[in-house]
Amino acid sequence: MKSRKTPARTVSSEVVRHRSRLRPICVTLYPNGLVGLRLHGTRLEVAVDARTIYDLGMKIRVADLRQKK
Repeated sequence: MKSRKTPARTVSSEVVRHRSRLRPICVTLYPNGLVGLRLHGTRLEVAVDARTIYDLGMKIRVADLRQKK
């Protein structure tokens, strides 16, 4: 897979209520492996490393499998 050279942005279908308005979540993939999350129409962005997202996702999956046993 080729590495990304420019940021890629998309708006998800998930919405969050913020200041009495429903705002969709904007996701930005940066070249250095960061994933940026912000609400549409706002400036505050949270950047998370892709490795951290993967680790957290695996922990959630393992906890879910343990709970189903």
